[in-house]
Amino acid sequence: MSLIPEKSRTDSLFYKWFLNYQATMALVITLLAFLTIFVFTKISFLFMPVISFFAVIMLPLVISTILYYLTNPLVDLINHLGPNRPSSIFIVFGLITLLFVWAISGFVPMVQTQLTSFIE
Repeated sequence: MSLIPEKSRTDSLFYKWFLNYQATMALVITLLAFLTIFVFTKISFLFMPVISFFAVIMLPLVISTILYYLTNPLVDLINHLGPNRPSSIFIVFGLITLLFVWAISGFVPMVQTQLTSFIE
C-alpha cells in the first residue's frame, strides 16, 4: 500500500482543486477537532463518573509518587549503612512520622494563642 495516491484519484477535479491544498486540509482538520470538542461538551455528563474516579485516584498516586522519589535516596543510604531494606523503610517512615508530630505540636499552640488573642 503506497502513501502516494493512485493516478486515477489525482486526476479528478475534486482532488486537484480541493484536496491538493495544504491550507484546505489544515482547515478540515481544525474543523474536525472543533467538532469533536463541541460533541464532547454536549455529552460531558457521560464523562463525569470517569472524571470523579480519576479525581479520587490521582491525588493518592501523585502524593505516593512524590514521597517515593523523595525518600528513596534516604532508604538507599540507610540500607547501605547496614540494616536490610524493610528496616530502612521502617526507619524512614518513623522519621517522617516524628517530623509530622513535631510540626503539628509546634503549630497547634501557635494557632491557639493567636485565636485566643483574636477572641479577646
